[in-house]
Amino acid sequence: MGSALRCGEMAMIHYKDQVRRPRPSELCNGLLTPFGYPRHSSWPSGHSLQAHLLSLLLLKITGVENRFGDFPGSPGELMWLANRVAVGRERAGFHYPTDTAAGREIAIKLSQMIQTYITANPSSEFAKILDSAQAEWP
Repeated sequence: MGSALRCGEMAMIHYKDQVRRPRPSELCNGLLTPFGYPRHSSWPSGHSLQAHLLSLLLLKITGVENRFGDFPGSPGELMWLANRVAVGRERAGFHYPTDTAAGREIAIKLSQMIQTYITANPSSEFAKILDSAQAEWP
């Protein structure tokens, strides 16, 4: 999960640097965030990206198959929690709904890329970590 978080952070910073979207709380002084707003771009939501990425990979590890992109529907508790984390950031004035959606979509693509890499490189360190993590679940 730590490696997945690093991958998510790299993707997030890449897109934030390209888009540079102001945050809602930056544009509307009436949105009083508890500690000010972060100085990096609003788009995409990093919390959404990372929460969804971790949830998708945990679903893979635990053997609970969830078709990628199967939103909103009934994606299960992990995906519900990821959505809750993301929407909480919207309510706090840090993100727009489109930031959340972008983070989720990037997470879906990134998780597919990670899984494609693991499939193509079964002796890679990622594959070994996945096998080890899957062995912990009955």
